[in-house]
Amino acid sequence: MAECVFCKIVAGEIPAHTVYQDDFTIAFMDLGQVNPGHVIVAVNPHRETIFDLEPDEDALDFLTSIRVHTV
Repeated sequence: MAECVFCKIVAGEIPAHTVYQDDFTIAFMDLGQVNPGHVIVAVNPHRETIFDLEPDEDALDFLTSIRVHTV
């Protein structure tokens, strides 16, 4: 989606401090952190909301969250 910030980060059009990336997910530091070390995990391809995730995408997103937060 052309106007989606997350899609632009995935495509490399917007710089981000990426802490993890694979074929399906990307984890990067949040520029507007409320808490130090806050990381955003997003899936590829674009999904409008978390409720639009397919079950396997939801699982991959969750696994990436675990990988990032246990390092």
